[in-house]
Amino acid sequence: METIIDTNQQNMNASPFKTALKWGIIGALLGIVQTLADFIMNDSKISQEGGWIKMLISTAVAIFTIVMCIKEHRDKNNEGFIYFGKAFKVGFGASLIAVTLMTVFIYIYYTFIIDFDLMMSEGMSKSIEKMRQSGMSEPEISKGLEVSKKFMTVGFSTGMVFVFGLIFDTIITLICAAILKKDPPQYA
Repeated sequence: METIIDTNQQNMNASPFKTALKWGIIGALLGIVQTLADFIMNDSKISQEGGWIKMLISTAVAIFTIVMCIKEHRDKNNEGFIYFGKAFKVGFGASLIAVTLMTVFIYIYYTFIIDFDLMMSEGMSKSIEKMRQSGMSEPEISKGLEVSKKFMTVGFSTGMVFVFGLIFDTIITLICAAILKKDPPQYA
């Protein structure tokens, strides 16, 4: 008896790791370029201005990276077809790699490139002014600052980059996987 090998099924089982690695590195590099461009445009300071524009650019980078990763895996490795689960797996893999590399970069950036303590003290000064303008008393402001100082460390900040970056990218990956999935036709 002759064994028939379904080449479509073999291709559908292609490993997504290489594609995820490639696009994860590209996504991280785009994020690093964005961070350094912001640093240079603001005269080597961290600017709190334009937060929504920075978020919009970061979102566009994440969407671009995930969409390109899923599309490449679907079109080059799976003959134009990809199940939702595989699309999510390859997109999440790229996101995990990108967020991990960005977290390492941000840690190095906060530790060696910028003056993290100065950035935090400037942020605290602005927060204190806002609290005073809102009518808070000095004891209330002091208590608020005491609590917030525990969270103003390089480790905590980079940890939040990782956690929130991964949550954000997971949501984007779920949406992109749902849109880009294309199940192969069923054999009769």
